[in-house]
Amino acid sequence: MKKPKFRFVAQRNAFDCATASIAMATGYSYKNVAKAFFGDKGLKGKEVIKYLTDCGFALIIKELESWNHRVKANKEMLVPFAHAHLICCFPYTDDKYGHMFFMDHRGRCFDPGRRNEPVNALKDFFKIDLVIGIYYDK
Repeated sequence: MKKPKFRFVAQRNAFDCATASIAMATGYSYKNVAKAFFGDKGLKGKEVIKYLTDCGFALIIKELESWNHRVKANKEMLVPFAHAHLICCFPYTDDKYGHMFFMDHRGRCFDPGRRNEPVNALKDFFKIDLVIGIYYDK
């Protein structure tokens, strides 16, 4: 997979942050990603990993196993290590649903739910629990 030219993709409803984030990370259209998942429903990290693997991307996964030392862990989870990253998080302590956003190779974060608003992932989200590192062909 060649590195796509970055373009911001906004989510279209309360549950399609993963669809929009995948579109940003891969360069695929929102419509094609949504079609692969039978619509714009919420997705789990494992579904996203399978989709990206099936599309031919090389991945490295970082996963948080404990909430102990959450603040330090969040900092470590947000250190860029791949060409692109999909970040799975929980915005609040008692959140029932997670959220996903895109982080580039420099560590700049783009939240599909916030157009033109900078994202400070360390302040804006309670817990980062999964980082999917995506590698493109050189």
